[in-house]
Amino acid sequence: LGAGPPPERHAPFKALTPAQVALLGKRRPDDAAAVDNVPPGCAPLDGDALRPHCCSDKVARWCAVGLEGAFLSRVVEGAALAGIVVGRKYCFEHARRAFCCRVPHLQRHPALMGTGLLLDEGVYVDNDGADFRDRRCYAWCRGDAHAEELDGSAGATTSGAPSTLCRAAFLERYRALVRDAPASYGDAKRAAA
Repeated sequence: LGAGPPPERHAPFKALTPAQVALLGKRRPDDAAAVDNVPPGCAPLDGDALRPHCCSDKVARWCAVGLEGAFLSRVVEGAALAGIVVGRKYCFEHARRAFCCRVPHLQRHPALMGTGLLLDEGVYVDNDGADFRDRRCYAWCRGDAHAEELDGSAGATTSGAPSTLCRAAFLERYRALVRDAPASYGDAKRAAA
């Protein structure tokens, strides 16, 4: 990864107003009714450390604490996120609010960039807001023959098979590295945090 570009200076930004929610999690089927000022498909974090975060919240967290997360911090040195490239609907003000500037006292801001390359075949509709109700997402890692199509809410592949990125698969790889790791994902996550 290397040192990356120098930290990018961003103007001071106050992200929270009384009507805004700081961090969001993925909405679960058993969640209460939708909350005002929360995008469709999302829910306010409720103290459940295992509730999956929304995509921009994951990136904001990575900017603040590093890419390695709680599990990997036991076995690798921290890795900072140097830059973010947004494929469509890029707006610097929205990107800085979503990815970094709502995090108080952030030491290193990533370089925020947009690309003109089309990364999908969708049609761009100007002023059309983000809609998180489509549960489809894709995961690809270096060395994979192809991307996995996942149901983002369930965490399984669209065929119903467990993902190579699911908690059970990750815990299995983690336990191979950390011999004294707890047997359950939840216990391991809480112990590592």
